[in-house]
Amino acid sequence: MKSLLAPFLFLGLGAGSLPALSAEEADASAILAAVRENARLQNVSFEGFLRKGRINSPIKIAMEGEVIRFSLSRPSEEYEFRIRKDGHEIVYRKGEEDFAAVEAKRLEKGLRMTDVTIEDLALRFLYWEDVKLLGSDTIKGQDCWQLHLTNPGETGPYASVEVWVEKKQLALMQVNGLNEEGERIRRFRIDKVQHLESGFFPQQMVVEEYKPESGRLRGWTYIELKLPKGLRSDQPTRKPIWD
Repeated sequence: MKSLLAPFLFLGLGAGSLPALSAEEADASAILAAVRENARLQNVSFEGFLRKGRINSPIKIAMEGEVIRFSLSRPSEEYEFRIRKDGHEIVYRKGEEDFAAVEAKRLEKGLRMTDVTIEDLALRFLYWEDVKLLGSDTIKGQDCWQLHLTNPGETGPYASVEVWVEKKQLALMQVNGLNEEGERIRRFRIDKVQHLESGFFPQQMVVEEYKPESGRLRGWTYIELKLPKGLRSDQPTRKPIWD
């Protein structure tokens, strides 16, 4: 099955436009490069909401080649994740101001009083170079590569992350954000999908925040996305993924 949401949106299954890697080709760097390429090949926009309790904040996400744009309203805020040959950056502006490099502390701040940060949305860790292949694992019945990536700097909420990449579509299935002690502080996963004639669309994703000292769930935020115009659903009701 193909999804129409690229891997930078947390756990959306990839575009499937790249061939799956064979066991001989599957080293950590090659897997990560394939996931990034799947995201880069997309050119589409989404509208939706960040929902936590009574908070229901509109968000727009636009994928335009080497730029991924995240727009919030009431008040107007805009982030861009810009991918260049010599690196990448996240920039920010409020209202009609000019874009400026995002402050380090803003990378860790929850958007609109939710558990979702701009670091989570941009998935900047996909561009960290220190990556190791831990082996194979199964998530929701899907055969995955498990990777471990280490933050090269001191900015952002995570010292490292664990990533599960589905082997056939080369797409993110689950992400754990870890602190310096290797304890999980956040997890991203798909919760519900919209079934399409061509595959499925990740309609609802969950970002879970954990207490690192106990491992207990502290809170969660839903990211709910509307089906882009021009796409047809062959099943009008929302269903849990792989139920």
